[in-house]
Amino acid sequence: MEARSFTHGMLRLASHSEVGLAFSKFLDTAIALNSGIENIVPALMRSYVKHERYLFMETYTALLDESVCSGRGMNDVLGDFYGQYVDRRFVPVPQQFCDLYPGLRSANMASMRVADLRCRSGRHLMAAARYNRWLRLYGADPDITMVKMALLNFFMNEISGEVAWYDAKTDEFHAVWSVDLDYRGKPVIRELDHEKSLLFQKRGCHSPGTAKLVLGF
Repeated sequence: MEARSFTHGMLRLASHSEVGLAFSKFLDTAIALNSGIENIVPALMRSYVKHERYLFMETYTALLDESVCSGRGMNDVLGDFYGQYVDRRFVPVPQQFCDLYPGLRSANMASMRVADLRCRSGRHLMAAARYNRWLRLYGADPDITMVKMALLNFFMNEISGEVAWYDAKTDEFHAVWSVDLDYRGKPVIRELDHEKSLLFQKRGCHSPGTAKLVLGF
């Protein structure tokens, strides 16, 4: 039997609620599942009624498969879904245009840091990771849903770095998470204390710009 797509599963999860609410619940659950907290799975699964639990896992598996896209990776499935079904005002920049961003070819040092202070779902940062998988990437956005999508995109593509719920224009800093490999070599999402975050330490040092990356952050 052919596997169902992420979109198909997500719309089924939203069949008894508003799509935006179902999508937000899915993001929260997927992030928590990969937070490294032991014995969290039973508690999370109780947030779904019995018949939805298998559907959640099927939808989550489809997301992983489509995001890595036969090993090529960096496929923003979440951003596409959000723009089409949750908020049509959000029109993501096509990934092929993000991949042509000026300066990406200079991001070739293993220790180089790259930031996007209005990262949306993380497409420009994923474009940077296409050129250099060893970059440490930093994303910030004032919209918490964008932050959650970027976090999962980092996680699914094994991108190391930080994503902050932060409005660089007003300097309002709410929360920040990291994605790093654990002792097993698997990516894990962890919330950071503000003082341990480079994004927090460097807030105010750079002005945010739409589709603008900060190289050498």
